[in-house]
Amino acid sequence: MRRYKRYNGCWVLAVTMLVTFCTVVLAAPKESDGGWNLSMGGDNRTRYELQERFLDSKDDSKNVVYNRLRVHADLSYEKSFTFFIEGLDAREWTHDAPERGQEDDFDLHQAFAEFNGLFGTPTRVKLGRQKIGYGQNRILSAPTWGNKIRSFDAALIGLTLGPLNSDVFFGCPVTYESGFNTANSDEKLTGIYNVLKLGERSSLDLYAVRKESPIASQDTVHDRYTTGARFSAKNRNLLSVDAEGAYQCGEQGDVDIGAYALACRIEQRFDAKCKPMAFLEGNLASGDHDPADGKTETFVPPYQTTHGPYGIIDFFRWQNLRELAVGGSVNVASVLTVRPEVHAYWLDEAEDAWYSASGSALRPADAANSDTFAGSEISVVLGYELNKHCAFEGGYSVVLSGDVANEISTEDTVHYGYVQMIVKQ
Repeated sequence: MRRYKRYNGCWVLAVTMLVTFCTVVLAAPKESDGGWNLSMGGDNRTRYELQERFLDSKDDSKNVVYNRLRVHADLSYEKSFTFFIEGLDAREWTHDAPERGQEDDFDLHQAFAEFNGLFGTPTRVKLGRQKIGYGQNRILSAPTWGNKIRSFDAALIGLTLGPLNSDVFFGCPVTYESGFNTANSDEKLTGIYNVLKLGERSSLDLYAVRKESPIASQDTVHDRYTTGARFSAKNRNLLSVDAEGAYQCGEQGDVDIGAYALACRIEQRFDAKCKPMAFLEGNLASGDHDPADGKTETFVPPYQTTHGPYGIIDFFRWQNLRELAVGGSVNVASVLTVRPEVHAYWLDEAEDAWYSASGSALRPADAANSDTFAGSEISVVLGYELNKHCAFEGGYSVVLSGDVANEISTEDTVHYGYVQMIVKQ
């Protein structure tokens, strides 16, 4: 009963936070004094989710409400200096569902200083708490679907030479805590990300990333290197291609790493008033066929995105996965967009685990496993833009269970739906 009251009371707090946000942040003026400029803004997102017959569910349905408030201030001088600070407050309320770990009292999310064109050189330096993300966010990302958004206490040095932009960075991920959020100094990210423009409509990304993290159960270190390339191009007929490949090596405790991943998306847009788009996409991430051979072949994305591009129900990620997807979008009105998609999923190696978007194993690794088809997802997402300050989104998906899903659940279908409102400045 106590949890039920808490769930119903969420709307009081959500409305209070939203009113405060609208009156204080959206009305904040912009000030300018010569080359200096000060601006304020932020956003508030409230989302309701209905989850029926989830694979880990013992109940028929689960109800969850999330609210996330972000407020920021930005002080800049011409194009040479920027100081940015952002606070984040995250709340969740559940009914007939376990807590999702998506709460955090108002805390510092970002605070960095950025210097451009130091000493007349084509460089930039960014120091402080910041988000790190590149490309299609398959390797490095600060995903915004969950209440908690990833950030790093990091240093970044960027260099631009003609068509080449290169970033070198080092940092530690910020851990959400009950008190002030601090960086986890035991986990380290080091990398370089290069983007080379090959023309007006194409580019080539080359990157190398190292992630070091402790393995507490073994009193040793997980030291994983990821190198990869991404090519993107589009022609005058609105046809675009985006392809990416990555290879991993290193050591996971006493076990050597040798893993790979591939992705390709072909997208066709059409010159029509309703702006139709259709796409075909394939994803492959290697799994480990023999957990006892002294080598792991499971590809593990270091800090990947969630809630896409592998479906909206978050049962999969770029890890021990083979996926085919087809979908598109169309503007049925100037402010309303419809995005249907169909995904089909297989495990790359039956003996390896089935990994969800968070990296947890929905089905553990076992040498006796033989099935690879996990299932398929059919989804549709509607987006409605009321104005430049307010937007609504709703989605529904159904997952049709495959052989792997039937090993861990008696349900033939899993249902998921959500609706959310975003107010922003």
